[in-house]
Amino acid sequence: MKGKINCLQYSTMMIIIIVSSFMGIGIFSLVKAAGVDAYLSVLLTIIISIPILLLFLYIHSYEPELSLPLKLEKLYGKKIGKFVTYLCAIFIFVFANNYMFNLTNFIVSQFLPETPLMVIGIVFSLLAAYANMQGLETISRVSLILLFINLILFAIGIFGLIPSFELNNLKPFLESGLQRPFEATFFVFTLSILPMYSLLIVPKNAMVDSKRFNLSVTLSYLIGLFLIFIFCVLTLGILGIHLASIYQYPEYIILKHVNLFGFLDRIENIITATWIFGLFFSITFAIYYISTCIVPTKKKKTIPIIIVTIMLLFSVQLIPNNTTFNSYIYYVAPILKIMYFSIFIIIGISIFIKKKKKNT
Repeated sequence: MKGKINCLQYSTMMIIIIVSSFMGIGIFSLVKAAGVDAYLSVLLTIIISIPILLLFLYIHSYEPELSLPLKLEKLYGKKIGKFVTYLCAIFIFVFANNYMFNLTNFIVSQFLPETPLMVIGIVFSLLAAYANMQGLETISRVSLILLFINLILFAIGIFGLIPSFELNNLKPFLESGLQRPFEATFFVFTLSILPMYSLLIVPKNAMVDSKRFNLSVTLSYLIGLFLIFIFCVLTLGILGIHLASIYQYPEYIILKHVNLFGFLDRIENIITATWIFGLFFSITFAIYYISTCIVPTKKKKTIPIIIVTIMLLFSVQLIPNNTTFNSYIYYVAPILKIMYFSIFIIIGISIFIKKKKKNT
């Protein structure tokens, strides 16, 4: 059915956004905050963030035939609704800049050191803009294909890393008690879970099998965090806490240990495609989000090109080096995402009040 997607496609988008938002910067921040118990922070997050998931489902169920901008206009009126919509779009634009810099910087630093960031950014920007011009159906199909490829590469990576895994590297268990792992859940929450709120831009009724929506979203949430948990365990189990806290991209470093059947090695660059694909999709969907906020009811052909051009220029010009980027991710980005999440808390409360008034 034209203009429709299914819950499987929606679920793949959620899994990719949750995992890719964390890769490259999440493990670095998590290890720095929680130490050797970093993987426990992910398990704690699964429990602590259940209300966050319920809020996501609650907002999605309000006026399920409308996208987020139209929900807000119906909830607050046209003027205030547009203000909140544009405010959310600005936040997503800032987060998408993080993805763009993370993607281009990783490729340049690890594979193409002589290539300017702008050149790499232009290639992925054009692909992201083209996917957006094809519409949500194309974007969702891309996510389904990318997740399928990523899971295969992910399985290969796990299988090849098992011989290098040392259980002793995960000790001592609860070295500093629960305090540090509990505090570090803040990074999993802000870096990985909150980005899934961008999926509210897709109306619930845009899915042909919307009756399965809540179950699909819940499973996607659990799968995404489980994959992050596996990444954390493998990173610490192979590198140990001291090396894991030194490298900017520890998950890439552990892939250098992949050895299949005793003779297939040095395939980390192939497996790293999972990370590149994920960041590319996150950028693509962020452009879709912003485009829909600007023109929620019209076809968007030129707007994605304009958005991605501005995004590319900002990501290259505003973040001069890795040191600035790491400081920003660790200290500033979480605060911005909490501010972004606060908007949805207010939206959820507003929906509750409106429904209560309607029933009285």
